[in-house]
This record gives sequence, structure tokens and C-alpha cells, in this order.
Amino acid sequence: MKFSKWLAVALFLFIVVAGLFIVQSFMSRRQQIALPPKTKILPPEISRQSTQFEYTEHKHGNPVFKVNAKTSTKTVENVHNLSEVSVSYFGQNEEFPDSVAGRDATYRIDEKELEFNGNILIRLADGTEIISDQANADLSQEVVRINQHFQFTQRNVQGHGGSLVYRFPQREMKVEDGLNLVVAAGSREIQVDAGAGIYRPYDQVMKFLDKPGVSGGGAKLTAEEMSVMFSGEYQIDRVLSIGQAQLDISEDTSFSGNRIDILLDPGSKTLDQVEILGNDSSNAGYYQEARGVRLEANKIVAVLDSTRIHKGLFLERFAAFENVSFHLSGDDNSEIYSDELAAKFFEGGEHLESVNLQGEVSAVQRSSTSGSGDTQLQSKVLALRFESNEILEEARAEGDVEFKLSSNGMGKRLIARDFVQVDYQGGVPNKIVSQGDCLLESIMTDGADRVMASHVTIHYQKGLFDRIIARDGVRVESLRHGEQSYTTSEHLDVVYRDGVMHEVVQKGKVRFWDGEPVTLELRSDLAEFDPRTGIIVATGTQPPTLRTIDTNSSGVESTIVTRAHRFTLDKYKGRVLAQGGVSSVFGEGVNSTLINAGSMTVERTTGWVEYSVDPNIVQGDNSIHGQVVKYNYQDQQLVVETDVKSSFFEDGPLKNRQYTIESDRLVYDQQASRARFEEGVRLRTAEVTVRAPFMEVFFSDVGAERVQRIIAWGGVQVIQEGRKAEGERAEHHPLEGKVLLMGNPAQVIETNKGKVVGSRLTFYAGDKRILVEGRSSSVAP
Repeated sequence: MKFSKWLAVALFLFIVVAGLFIVQSFMSRRQQIALPPKTKILPPEISRQSTQFEYTEHKHGNPVFKVNAKTSTKTVENVHNLSEVSVSYFGQNEEFPDSVAGRDATYRIDEKELEFNGNILIRLADGTEIISDQANADLSQEVVRINQHFQFTQRNVQGHGGSLVYRFPQREMKVEDGLNLVVAAGSREIQVDAGAGIYRPYDQVMKFLDKPGVSGGGAKLTAEEMSVMFSGEYQIDRVLSIGQAQLDISEDTSFSGNRIDILLDPGSKTLDQVEILGNDSSNAGYYQEARGVRLEANKIVAVLDSTRIHKGLFLERFAAFENVSFHLSGDDNSEIYSDELAAKFFEGGEHLESVNLQGEVSAVQRSSTSGSGDTQLQSKVLALRFESNEILEEARAEGDVEFKLSSNGMGKRLIARDFVQVDYQGGVPNKIVSQGDCLLESIMTDGADRVMASHVTIHYQKGLFDRIIARDGVRVESLRHGEQSYTTSEHLDVVYRDGVMHEVVQKGKVRFWDGEPVTLELRSDLAEFDPRTGIIVATGTQPPTLRTIDTNSSGVESTIVTRAHRFTLDKYKGRVLAQGGVSSVFGEGVNSTLINAGSMTVERTTGWVEYSVDPNIVQGDNSIHGQVVKYNYQDQQLVVETDVKSSFFEDGPLKNRQYTIESDRLVYDQQASRARFEEGVRLRTAEVTVRAPFMEVFFSDVGAERVQRIIAWGGVQVIQEGRKAEGERAEHHPLEGKVLLMGNPAQVIETNKGKVVGSRLTFYAGDKRILVEGRSSSVAP
């Protein structure tokens, strides 16, 4: 009741005062009357106090911010002190707007600023919550600032920072003075640290600046700038780092580049792949310090083993693209270059299982110690396979392969069109297989050796050559001390002992020749070469063949084709030995000469060919026998020694008359078509016998050589039926059918007729006439 009376009195007084004020104001307009100074009725700091405060900020006629508070106390400066206050931002036109809430706030309506204090919670539309004790909201700039430590959460994401600026229209949160982020990824946690950061909730992207770093599961990522992208479930979907980026996945394994892009699988909450990019100044890199593995390229893509992610980060495989440089060991002198590389790891991601390179592959290994060689490899594809301890097990190069090894002025080279495959044992080569137009070359100070074939296989024993097998179209070239020799065959087998060549065996259509143009050619089914002695032995089911071609001083070529059961060729001494069923052919056609013997020796340095073991010479109808037959192909001279027996046919009116000549020695000059018989010469025909120390037989050069003229001297004896003639010199002319006997004097003794003596006696074939010339006499018996 008292309260009602006081209220009635107050209202009455208020009406009276208001009425007086109106009257006074009206009268003051009519009368210039000075008034006393106005006085304040209420305290100066408070104008009004209210509850359930609400205020809306508009822009372009649309509500942007709505301020709500439980109580509001307004000061004369138009400042509202609010309690239990919240600010909601409706600029996004979404059902759940961004909001800032706090225990207390000072709201300067004119400046459109709110200072929050105590239990501040900023809640963004995407569900992000930011907690702090102090915040400032600028409604005109549409921004909220925190200038002290704060914390924030977003589902499985938690973090804190030193200061924050959130711009409502851009939906961008900028953090400075230190930022830490922790993301739960399954049973693992990923932590991000940076000096500053920017978060765009709408894009679900966090950008980290000022030396950012990401760590988790024993891995660490650093860069100049970093962005973390989230999926719809706020799982990390991607981490992009730019500028001097480095990812350490273990104590000694790392990636580096200008950009590292990490992609995660939100469903399995595991790493999917890592992409590393280089720039113009530096390449992307992968490094395994303990094992000396180093990979550099314009781009590297790595995939981690998702099945073991709970135990740490282990590589499953990686690939590299453009300007690839790969070190397989700690030796900086060894490197492989290519356009692309793909590598796979054994389970555990510690050791390489395979490495595949392609696109103009080039491998270089430079020797760091004396005595060892430098190696180079070029191909289009190179595949490396390793044992579980990362020891090389197999290497396969494909496409125009060229492998070089050089050491101390010597070099080896292997070329193959299709592929070269190397098998290793304990990291040491065990076998090399090559295919397609293969070339195996050894270059030495005194020349070079080359092996060419469709297939070449090299076996090693304790790192040394053990065996070389070549097949299909085999060609061997030896260029030593200015001399050349060549061999072709279907199959080649080279055997080594302690790394030194011990034996060379060739099979199938073997052909050996030396020089260009060819001067000696040997063909056989089988040939064996002893490098220590330089001896080649040729045999086979079919008799091997030796063909020699030489040119005399007159420029005339001489060709000898010889067949035998076995040939032995001494390359170092220039000697050839044929044994068993030797048969040599000189020349061609009707002018050819055939020599048969049991053995033959060719001396390449002197030009002599010697036949022994019952040698026999046949030329057309003519034949020669002796113990030894020698032929010099340089001056085309034939020598027959010991028990010489020759058979020739006449070229005169009495054609086909056979001459048999026996002697101790025969020398035949092929160019002059002349045969010289020496020592105990005896010539026999059906009508006559001639004995002399020396005799020369001249042959025609048309068709098969036949006797054209015979000269004997040194004490000649001619024996016919019923008479005997003696003289110093005798000449037989088959074309004229006569024999001339000369002496000082010459004589003929006829049975029952006595003796005829003269300086020149002429015998005529087919009759008993004798023409005596010069001083002569006749003695009756």
C-alpha cells in the first residue's frame, strides 16, 4: 500500500514538473528570460538498466549481427555493459550462424565494438569452438579478435594459439604468436606447430605459416608454408607444404623438395600417398642416409604401407619423374639417370625390393680406388631386383643396351639390342645374359677382341669370368698388333680359369680367316682355340677346309684349297698343320693341281707349304710322287724331294705319250711352266730311257700342262732298243718328234752296228734314223 502511495505521488510530481517545463518553454519563446543551468537527476555513469537486451546490426538493410544479453547497463557515453552476452553473425544466411558468447561484454554501440571478458566461446557454423578469456568483436569490420592464449576444438581436432583474428564474411581465422594443432587419426595423433596460421572453415583448410611443422607416428614434416585440408568428417584429407619442405619418416629416411603434398585416405584414416615436387633451382629428393640411397627428380610420388601405419610410417613404393638421379649405395661416384623410376619395398618399408627405370637410362659408376674400373650403362629400361637385405640380386636392361667398363687403359663393352640381364650372388655378378645383335668387346693397349652373336651369356666365378657362351650368328674379331683375324660359327664357348681365358670352342659352320682382304680361311664343324699357345684345332664330322690366297711379286693371286681330317693353326707362329687325308687344290678348272698327302705344314712367314707322308701331285694327266713336297705360294715354286717319281704326257705329234721321270729332287716353277729334276734323273718312255744328273721339262700353258720340251745335261745317257747314246746335253722336242744329243763328242753305240761319234746327234721318233753333225766317226763292232 505504501509503495502504491509513493508511486502515485511520483507520477503526480512528474506530471506537474513536465507541465511546468512545457509552459516555461513556451513562455521563453515569447519572453527572452535566462534560465538556470540544467542539473542531472541520475548519477552520470548510468542512464538505464534493462534485462533481456537485444540489438541488431544492419548492413544494406539486412540484419548482419544480433547481440543478446541477459542484462544490459547503459552509460551516458552510450556504452552497454552486458552480462551473459552472445553475438550471432547472419551474413552467411545459414541455419547455424557463427557466434561469440561470453560472461561479460562492453558494447560500444556507436563504435560497434564489443569487449568480451570471461568464459568466451566462439562457435563457428562448421562446429569449430574457440575458448578464451578475452575477445574483441568489431561489428563494422565484421571481425573478432583474441589477443591472448586461446584454445579451439573441431570434432577430432584440438589446438591452441597465442592470438586470433576471425573475419566473418571471409570465414577466415588467422592465428599468430604460435599455433599448435592436434588431430586424432584413428589410434594415432598428428601434431602441427607453426608461428602463425589461417583457417577457412568453409573450405575446411588450415594454412600454417612461420616455420610450420607436422609430426606424428615418428614422422615429421617441415616447410616455409603448409596447408592442411580436412574431409567432411574433419579427418585430414591432405597436407600441402611449400618452400624448403622436408618429410622425415624415420631417423635416417626423408623426402625433400619445394613442395610436398601428402594425401590421406579419410575412410581408413591412413596415409595414401606423398607427392614431392622440385623447382628450377632444386629437385625433389628421397634419402636413406644409413644405406646411402639417394633419389632426386622433378617429381616423386611415394605410397606408404597402410597395413602397418599403426606401427609407424613405412614405404610401400615410390615413383619419380623427369630428370631422375638415383644413388644405390653410399658411393657418391655411382649414379643412375633416367626419365622415370618406380621402386617397391619389402614389408617394413626399410629395404628396397625392386627399382625400375625407363626413358634414356644412363648409369655411371666412377672408381674411387686405383686398379678398379669405371662402368657406364645406357638403355631404355633398367630393372633392379634386391634380396631382403638390399643386396642386388638381378639387373635387367632393355632396349639398345650398352655397358662399358674401363680400367688402366683397358676397356670392356657389351651391347645388345633387346636386353642384358645380370644375376648376382652376394651382390657380385654371377651370370650375364644378353640377346639381340649382341657385341662383347675387350679393348687393350695392343688391340681389341670382339664377340658378336644373337645371344651371349657370361658366367662368373667369385667375381671373375668363368665362361662365355655365344650362339646364333657368332662372329669373333681379333685385332692385335696390327694383325686381324675373324671367326664365325653357330656356337661359341669360352672357358676361363681364375679369370684368365683357358679355352675357346666353336661349333657349327665354323669359319676362320685373317686379314682384309682374306689371305687365309679355315672352315670346319668344330674348332678349339688355346689362348696360351695361340693354337686353333679344327675338326668335325665333315673334313675341314683351309683356303689360302696370296699375291706374288707380279700381282698374280695364288689360291690353295686344302681338305684334311684335322687342322692345327698356330696364330702366334703363323704355322698351319694338316693331318689325315690331306688334299690340296691349286688353281681352278683344267689348270688346277691336286696334292694328296698324309700331312701338310704351312709356314705363313716364309710362304712355304710342305706335304709329307706319301705326298702325290696330280695335274690333269700328269702326276708327281715323292717323300716330301714343298710349295712356296709367294713365288709359286714347287719342290719335291726324295724318291721323286713323275709322270707326264707329251704335247707333240705323238700325243698321250707318257714320260716317267725319277729323281731325288724336283723343282717346279709354275710361272715359267718348267720342272727341274736333280740327282739321279731317269726319264722313261715306251721307246727310250734317258739318264742325267739334271733335267728340265717345259710344259705348255694351254689346258692341262703337257710336255713341250725336255732338256737334260751334266752327262746324258739315252737308251733305246738296240742302241745307247751318250753326251753332255740332250734336248727333246715333242712337237718336232726328235731328240738332240750334244757332247764333245756325243756318241751312239748300236748293237751289231758299232759306234757313231759326233758333236751333235739327232734321233727321230718312229724310226731308226740318226743324224750326225760336226766331226764324226764310225767304228764297226
